[in-house]
Amino acid sequence: MVSKKKILFLINPVAGRKNNIDYASHIEKYIDQSVFSYEVYRPVIKDEATKLLKKKAENFDIVVAVGGDGTVNEVINGCAGTQAILGIIPAGSGNGLAYSLGIPFSIKKAIELINNYQDNLQKIDLILANDRFAVNQIGFGFDAHIANLFAKTKKRGLLKYAYLSLREYFKYKNEPLSFRANGKDYHAHAFVVNFSNNSQFGNKAHIAPLADLRDGNLEISTLAHFPKILLPVILIRLFRKTLHRSRFYKSFKAQTATIPFQEDVLLNMDGEHMGLTRDLDLKVLRQELAVIA
Repeated sequence: MVSKKKILFLINPVAGRKNNIDYASHIEKYIDQSVFSYEVYRPVIKDEATKLLKKKAENFDIVVAVGGDGTVNEVINGCAGTQAILGIIPAGSGNGLAYSLGIPFSIKKAIELINNYQDNLQKIDLILANDRFAVNQIGFGFDAHIANLFAKTKKRGLLKYAYLSLREYFKYKNEPLSFRANGKDYHAHAFVVNFSNNSQFGNKAHIAPLADLRDGNLEISTLAHFPKILLPVILIRLFRKTLHRSRFYKSFKAQTATIPFQEDVLLNMDGEHMGLTRDLDLKVLRQELAVIA
């Protein structure tokens, strides 16, 4: 008798609350229990999932993040160094990785993808940032500022994020950032500086249109300050994946980068905010992560 594959579903406690969706009941209904044995866990506080997985990830063949990019980030950091495969049921505010990989937003279809995981495995790159992993971007500037404010709000969702972005745009002042890549020193005083593995923040907002999840490179991009009258044009380019054609945008590829410690600098890692507490060394780990997509 073939033993069942073991799956752990990590459900973000905020997921489904707005629309009264019970993800656990959908999992029970649609997962193929002739093939899988599964457990469901709902972490309560930030990084709880990562701490749990560091102890238990080796006991599971697949770990499924039920949430957005922040939940995915916690899962990949907990599963690092194990053979666990990542699954995703998109249930967050941005869902950048899910969008880029074409993972269905239908719960039933996302679980059907997991049921047939052997036919739907892909390998993608990861960013190693000192001792932490990221899969989408590490960003500085305006997006980090908004991520910081967004984390402090009780209300979540795209509309709240858009409201904060519009409100803060008219009073935000660019901050300088120094970094080193490809053996050269750079000094940016830009609206946004991004070190990207994935092209988009989420919701199909492509901050780094030329980034590739499988090419083994960071896409390092800067968006310079632009006249406020051009905001609608910049937004159109952002969502049409043509931001790289703007004269205010520059980018290049590198396998590694270093951002020296700079006091009071905020960074955004996969949509989650944090401070820069020491030098940050970035490195791309090519096709390090196995994901169901």
